[in-house]
Amino acid sequence: MSLVLTSCPMGHSDGLHRRPQAIADLMRDNNIGGRSQLSARVAPQISRTTIYRTFTEDWVGEASLNVLNALARAFSVPLAQLVVFEES
Repeated sequence: MSLVLTSCPMGHSDGLHRRPQAIADLMRDNNIGGRSQLSARVAPQISRTTIYRTFTEDWVGEASLNVLNALARAFSVPLAQLVVFEES
């Protein structure tokens, strides 16, 4: 079983949530123009199919903790940059 992190407006539920704008910014800052480029960057840890199932063209989607961890490793950023813990 894998943990899936969804995007959630602040104050709507407790727990870890991915930060879609942070993911979009990370892709822009690293000149990743699309899912194909991202899948090449994170292979073989995350498959191309997983990237295409996880993200839309504008980097929206539900990402598992494994995918987010692979992004953090591939781009040398802390996982905390991509997720936020919300407590009501």
